[in-house]
Amino acid sequence: ITATLKGGDANNDNAVDIADLLLLINAYNRAQPDPLYSAAADFTGDGFNDIADLLTLIQNYNVEGA
Repeated sequence: ITATLKGGDANNDNAVDIADLLLLINAYNRAQPDPLYSAAADFTGDGFNDIADLLTLIQNYNVEGA
């Protein structure tokens, strides 16, 4: 089985949902190397947990990987 994870899936369960949003909220406005920064919630890969990551999550909210 091949699955494509959607942007916004911070916990790698192949769905973008409230659990992913909570992970991003906990790391929001953090950047590397802050210990509260979350690489899993950095959907843009820019080293920041910010609005760009939130917008990615919102775009795929309630979507599962195919």
